[in-house]
Amino acid sequence: MKIRSRALFLILSSLFVLTYLNFAAAQDELAQIKRAITGKNAGWTAGENWVTKLPPEERKELYGALPETRRLAKADLISLPEIAGLPEKFDWRDHNGNWVTPVRNQKLCGSCWDFSAVAQIEAWWKIHNANQDSMIDLSEQFLLSCGDAGSCNGGHAPDALEFVKMMGIPLESCLPYSADDTVPCDSVCDDWRSHAVKIPGWGYITSKEDIIENIKNAVYRHPVSASYTVYEDFSYYDGGVYEHVWGDRKGGHAILIVGWNDEEQSWICKNSWGEYWGEDGYFRIKWGSCGIGKNMPFIWDSMTGGDAISIAQNEVNATVRSGEVKLEEITISNTGAESVEFSAIDYEVPVVFHPDTFQAWEGKSWWCADPQLGGYENHWLQYLDTPILDLRNRISAKLTYMGAWLIEDPAGTNAPWDGWDGANVWISVNGGETFDVISPVSPAYNCRSLWSFGHSKQGWNFGAGIPGWGGNSKGWQPVEYDLSGFKSDSVIIRFAFASDLGFCTEDDSSMYGLQIDNIFVTDATDTIFKDFADDIFSMHRTGFGEREADWIVLENGAGVIAPQQSAVVNVKIDATDLSAGDYSGLIKINSNDFSNAQIEIPISVRVETPVGVQQDESVIPEHCRLAQNYPNPFNPVTTIEFDVREYSHVRLQVFTLLGEVVATPLDAMMQPGTHRVRFTAENLSSGIYFYQITAKDFKATKRLLLLK
Repeated sequence: MKIRSRALFLILSSLFVLTYLNFAAAQDELAQIKRAITGKNAGWTAGENWVTKLPPEERKELYGALPETRRLAKADLISLPEIAGLPEKFDWRDHNGNWVTPVRNQKLCGSCWDFSAVAQIEAWWKIHNANQDSMIDLSEQFLLSCGDAGSCNGGHAPDALEFVKMMGIPLESCLPYSADDTVPCDSVCDDWRSHAVKIPGWGYITSKEDIIENIKNAVYRHPVSASYTVYEDFSYYDGGVYEHVWGDRKGGHAILIVGWNDEEQSWICKNSWGEYWGEDGYFRIKWGSCGIGKNMPFIWDSMTGGDAISIAQNEVNATVRSGEVKLEEITISNTGAESVEFSAIDYEVPVVFHPDTFQAWEGKSWWCADPQLGGYENHWLQYLDTPILDLRNRISAKLTYMGAWLIEDPAGTNAPWDGWDGANVWISVNGGETFDVISPVSPAYNCRSLWSFGHSKQGWNFGAGIPGWGGNSKGWQPVEYDLSGFKSDSVIIRFAFASDLGFCTEDDSSMYGLQIDNIFVTDATDTIFKDFADDIFSMHRTGFGEREADWIVLENGAGVIAPQQSAVVNVKIDATDLSAGDYSGLIKINSNDFSNAQIEIPISVRVETPVGVQQDESVIPEHCRLAQNYPNPFNPVTTIEFDVREYSHVRLQVFTLLGEVVATPLDAMMQPGTHRVRFTAENLSSGIYFYQITAKDFKATKRLLLLK
């Protein structure tokens, strides 16, 4: 026991000595750097941080930008149109908002080249999609595991851009970063290609000379990757405008330039060492210091000199049955004299009002929520509109309905705001051209100025003074509005919900959103309109916002179009997992067409119930069930009835005695309830068959007899 104790003591003592020696060495380096800064009158400060506490051999692992060895061809150099009157100071973090994604941490892996390239792609994506509020986070690990641009021992940001141009890059959630280049590529999620972001092209804005105006001209369009030589003193950077004052060369490092300051003659740079290094993860560096500004890769080869892009379709409208896949086409033409590069990105526009039995007042209620989440997400704007109503000759028209809501508590706001997320009712008297908020008879709105509707950056920019309900209704409440003052033959009533960017059901699972049921528009004893949420198409649903679109797949979504030529983008609408209803999406086509750099094409899809399927969703079954077909025996038509107790993917198949599948009458997402499928066996021979249902973990099989 004493021997073990003595050995442990020696080990701990050795570790203590090594730690002390590292600490002492770091303190000595820091003192020398501070003296050098003072002696050279440099404009930056030095201090300790997590990088300087690393042993020198581990610190060196952070420097992964390998020397640029490629020979620049004439075609690789970009000549950007000059932008007149560039500002003396510029920063993409504060250019009508923040367009740069958060600072990441590469950890002990020489993958700075990777983080530099991905940071440029993320910023380019936000800017060219005009989507400042997007929290896009692309997978650096994908480039480490699947790309050919480098490893944890170093790499090249231009090669990373070339790989993304050819292959695309998925979201971080598809292959999270682990600072390990041995993670196999097959660890990536199976459907990464359908959501991968591609860039249309790239080129160099500088070569062997760091031409300041060229760099500014590029950075003003979007942040740009850059690399430079790292010396010993850089690790100790704590603030100010860095320039090399002390120490030997340690390697190369790649970062992202997000702005400049003429007075300081400095670049503002985003690093990949976490937010607790430097100026909240950023640093400023003197123009030309340490070789920064040479061989800088920039997304896009060139911008065209004038109008070039032409797209015949200004929208995509499709009708598809649940369980089917439909292909639409978008033709992009280049009418100019120069080559055009383009990249198409798809989104789903969330349209979430839907009939649901969840906590319904009666049967089903309109629920403004994502059922899988059990509530609402950040930055939603959702509308549920009545058809056009004629109230011209009505004396005492009123709107009544049952309402329930549990959304973000209004507490904690500052003037002029007195609520966060909220719900209200609007009215139009001109067929939907304009809408105004109307105030209820009861219950009164508890907020007079909702942040979610009004704030210009965190909300939907309606301005201050939009009233509504926030917080908790404490169950179902009868709601009434006086419509007697709206005498028009073109009245539309709109139920609205808005959430901001700050807090949602993901933060508080009890917040289920907004519910509406038993809608009546009456005048005395006359009923003008009524709705009980029993038909998803009885009201018009609209949504705003953006999220991943699992049901939209783009093929040939990026490329180069020669002058006077065209390219076809295939838009695959996959309704395999979609239930009946209306769906909205958006395709944004970015290009290097200088005067038409982004075009938006809305997608409207109606998903219908499969042919031969009847639904009765008024009662939720306690158990899943497969009934015997009727009639049986049959020739050649029979009906198969089944129950499902929750929203699920249902597959109904018919087999021979040998197990061969001869028909699939149903393969679709189905709502809970009792369903009936009409099966026609015109092409089958007489005999005994089996039919089987699969719905999540439920599976059942029965026999049917076809007699012809």
